[in-house]
Amino acid sequence: MSKPIIYQGEFVSQANVVWRVEIWRDSNESSSALGELSFDANESVLIEWGEVSKEEPLCPSTATIKVISPADGTYQNLYTIKAGSVGAHIYRDGQLYWAGTLDAEFYEEPYETRDNYVVSLTFSDFGMLDRVPLPLRGIVTLQQVLDTAQQCAALERLTLDTSMLSLQHEDGLLYPFGNIAVNADNWRDDTGTYASLKQVLTDMLQPLALRLVSRGGRLYLYDLHGLYTTAQREKIHWMGSSQTLSVDKVVNDCTLTFSPNVENTLLTGEVTYTDPASISNIRTAHTYFKPLPYARNAPAIDDFAIFLGAGKGLDYVYNGAKYFSLLPLSGGSQATGVAWTIANQRLKDTTWSSGSVFATAAANADTTHPRLLNEPRAVTNEVVMRSHRAYVPPCSSPDYMLRLTLPILVDVRYNPFQEASPVNETERNDYQYFKVRAGWTFLPIAVNLYDAQGNALMHYTNRGLAQSAGILSSLGLGGRWEDGEGEYGDAWLAYYDPKDPVENTGLSGWASNRPCIGRADIRQRTFLPLADNNKSHAYDILDSFGVGQPIPYPPIDGYVEVKVFYGITFFDYGEEGGWSTSDDYDLLNKIRWMLYKAPKLEIARCYGNFAAAELDDVQHRAVVNPDAREHMSLDLACGTHPETAPSARGQLYQHHLNGRRTQIAPLTALQRAGDKGSPERLLLNTIFSQFSTRHTKLSGVCALAQHPLSLFTEACQGDRVFIATGLTANLIEDTQEATFVELSPESFRPSNV
Repeated sequence: MSKPIIYQGEFVSQANVVWRVEIWRDSNESSSALGELSFDANESVLIEWGEVSKEEPLCPSTATIKVISPADGTYQNLYTIKAGSVGAHIYRDGQLYWAGTLDAEFYEEPYETRDNYVVSLTFSDFGMLDRVPLPLRGIVTLQQVLDTAQQCAALERLTLDTSMLSLQHEDGLLYPFGNIAVNADNWRDDTGTYASLKQVLTDMLQPLALRLVSRGGRLYLYDLHGLYTTAQREKIHWMGSSQTLSVDKVVNDCTLTFSPNVENTLLTGEVTYTDPASISNIRTAHTYFKPLPYARNAPAIDDFAIFLGAGKGLDYVYNGAKYFSLLPLSGGSQATGVAWTIANQRLKDTTWSSGSVFATAAANADTTHPRLLNEPRAVTNEVVMRSHRAYVPPCSSPDYMLRLTLPILVDVRYNPFQEASPVNETERNDYQYFKVRAGWTFLPIAVNLYDAQGNALMHYTNRGLAQSAGILSSLGLGGRWEDGEGEYGDAWLAYYDPKDPVENTGLSGWASNRPCIGRADIRQRTFLPLADNNKSHAYDILDSFGVGQPIPYPPIDGYVEVKVFYGITFFDYGEEGGWSTSDDYDLLNKIRWMLYKAPKLEIARCYGNFAAAELDDVQHRAVVNPDAREHMSLDLACGTHPETAPSARGQLYQHHLNGRRTQIAPLTALQRAGDKGSPERLLLNTIFSQFSTRHTKLSGVCALAQHPLSLFTEACQGDRVFIATGLTANLIEDTQEATFVELSPESFRPSNV
């Protein structure tokens, strides 16, 4: 889509080249009048490509357009407009030569002069990329990043030229560079902010030894070997009276360090309580004290307080539920999450003398509204809370899984952080009844995987496992991914005491779910490695696995979401052996507390007791010239690793379509200049070739290059060829002040690695 032009002008260079400059503004409003540009006679337009070393990926440029202001402040308003909304196109004999956007950081004009003074307008080709955070999510390809960068920098009219790329498959065919991909979260920091597009481009190009430059109306993506073997050669025609000969740097060795940027946590399990009206005033909280069974007429000792209000950290919370913040006072434990049920402060069955803390509490109890929030419910298909969606990267290794942890507080005690006693429960023996009858507890959830457009791809189900009498061979890794969106009843989390699920509940204070192994009755329990098959339910091996539900790694990448449905269901180990459904209503009626923390989802290994998938940094080193002093070190944000882990956000992938489904695989071996190996090896190849010996450097003023991206020869330098590592083009003079550095073909010796 063309952008409305607000200013334009032409000038003719000393070599009779017609240069035209158009300044456009990104606006829906049509310009009433087209302004005419009048240029400074000496330096109408200067285009500068700053000097960058041969190992640097980006070669940015700026254009300084010097125009005569016909009146005071004619062009000042351009710098008050949003960055990126004003740009310039420069044409050479009618052909697009350069494009960029106005750099709003630089504006200066004479203040003492009313009119007809020179104003410098500075534009940049890649400058806008510093201002734009990466907008892409999931696995992003180099092609997608390039397309996005062109659009954000208003460089859409520049043709992407890849004719000087030499990167190949191992079989010698040109590698489809656009299919190289990385997890976008590689550039997300702890605050959720993404790095700039300029940083992302730099990081993706560097390990591949690729370079990007805008020249002659094209956006060139190339590598030095491709440039050496493909680019046109033209002679340097010196125009000035002096030139300089020097040498480029030589390095002793080069070390590449790749940090895989491991992030195992997909969902943090954290929420933030944000209700300002309550959290700033303890009097708005509901305070619970410590029951003192042996103290009469004692003052109340506040144990903890709980605030109820607004919060953030989840995508959805049921209207009847509340975010909570639990504040320890003399006891309790700090926590935030979602509250479904909270009882009022009452101790119904106390028998203490008049004047005691407990008698006062009983006398003041609100028996008509015994709960601050909802009554506990049996399981239903309504949703209590839903997490935000988090990206699950692809995984080609069978060594990894997901682990879902959801701590809950379900308790019958007045104070769930104090020992049970006759005064710390609503009725006599409530806690003992709860311990026995809630031996095995299940919470209904749904774990769904979506694509970037929000379409349901797959869901996790362990329905058969949760309803069984013990599928034990998988040790909780049972369950599978199925196509489509999951529903209520498809997935369950299990809470139990692995040491004694017969006589003790897994719910007491805050409790986390454990691997779901079904309801192992007396007939199947021999399949478990029990301490004593005849008497014990000490599931030792399950206890060693800790908390959390192991989930097989999904076969495709996507965005995972966890739903938690209403209610909870209990199972009791019957007198005749075997598990049976408890009287849910009877148990639910006694529950004072039903609090949820947010779900936490992590990437873990399938071995080592489900340990987190950590990876060390990788170093690649090559001796370049042992007689040189200088050392070169490059920190790579993208690369390859001997162990492929989905948690390695910096891992390079090869991305391709197989039918209608995208397939992702770790990038392994490439080829360039006859050498095969990892991208890091080929990068060392390039560095060795360019910095192992002295390379001649020439600088001075010469004629403007005839070809957009050329290699250069010089009359006194024999068969040496040079690359322009930096230049400033004066368009009205048809000259360029340039620095040329000798370029060598790739000549890596593997023994140097």
